[in-house]
Amino acid sequence: MHSNEQSPREDLRGAESIKKLKALAEDARNCMFTTRPRSYPHENRPMSLQHVCDQGNLWFISATDSWKNAAITEDPRVLPFTFRTMAAMSSLQ
Repeated sequence: MHSNEQSPREDLRGAESIKKLKALAEDARNCMFTTRPRSYPHENRPMSLQHVCDQGNLWFISATDSWKNAAITEDPRVLPFTFRTMAAMSSLQ
């Protein structure tokens, strides 16, 4: 059986949550970017984070005619999984 050692849950809001998001995202820099998260199989691709703005938005670069953009237009829900997050999730199996 695998250990499920997680840091304590933090209930952050407002500026605190954005500060934490920026720290986590800027530490990871790369992620698997999932579009259409409710479909199967998921549409994943590696993406590099370009910027985290003061409002907590994550910015990535993509070609204007990219199928990723079409998928986001159809369903704006996306999931950026950092490689650290994926490793933690795989340890739960």
